[in-house]
Amino acid sequence: MKTDVNAPMSGMMSREMLNRRNGFTLIELLVVISIIAMLIGILLPALGKARSSAQELRAKSDLKQLMVGYTAYQNDYAGHLMFAYPPGTLDGKPLTVEFAGHTIPIPVSQRYPWRLVPYVSGVWDILHNHKDTPELPKPDDAMMDAFLKAYQLSLNPAYGMNDVYVGGSASYGSFTDGKPNYGAHAVFHNAEINRPSDLIVLGDSQVRNLFPKPASPDEGYFRLTPPRANGELWQAAGNDIEVLSGAIMGVPKGRYSPNAGMGFFDGHVSALSSSELADMRHWANNATTEDYDFVP
Repeated sequence: MKTDVNAPMSGMMSREMLNRRNGFTLIELLVVISIIAMLIGILLPALGKARSSAQELRAKSDLKQLMVGYTAYQNDYAGHLMFAYPPGTLDGKPLTVEFAGHTIPIPVSQRYPWRLVPYVSGVWDILHNHKDTPELPKPDDAMMDAFLKAYQLSLNPAYGMNDVYVGGSASYGSFTDGKPNYGAHAVFHNAEINRPSDLIVLGDSQVRNLFPKPASPDEGYFRLTPPRANGELWQAAGNDIEVLSGAIMGVPKGRYSPNAGMGFFDGHVSALSSSELADMRHWANNATTEDYDFVP
């Protein structure tokens, strides 16, 4: 019988080949890692875009709730619009708000969010959907503590109000001796509105020129500043906004997309680009041209 001298060697080679088939080479591992990294690179932007889209949808839904509350306020006050930023005294009486057993004075009481409280459920979470909701005043707070909490709640909401032209601003000559200047640049009653579907009331607002510097670049502001208000305040610059004034303002700028969500007087919500927002016919009831402005 002839002996196969290569048999032991062949068995050894077979075992080695089998062991190699049960594992991965370094090159194979690197290829797999590269493929996984490539897939992550493809998926992450898509996931980020999906997240931004969900946030944008939520922001629009929240803004719609605010517009429902705004309209309900009119119904309760026989068509009179919510004051946007009134003076410290109205009809000879100091302007205050009552909350958690505290009587809170100006400037807190001048800001629109406090007038929405009875009309929008969970209003503070909605107004601060871009960050953690500040702490609310409590009945057992000292007066100063309650005031400071109320101040923070109303200073930097995600949405600002078009106070110069809708509901009036004491800072822009909308009131005299604590009374609205009817027939001037600001509107105070729904019967005055010429184009309800074109007139901006509330919208995405990001603060500019506030000192100290806000914690994040997309921090909100209770005012929504029009492009022109006794002078040009900002202008469209591509998909962005160029600020032209050193005044503290809330520019209409979206947080989750290039366009900003705006709530219109008829209650609908729409996203507008910076160039569309530069048209004053969206801001002032009396505007007939895109560069309209008023002189106090």
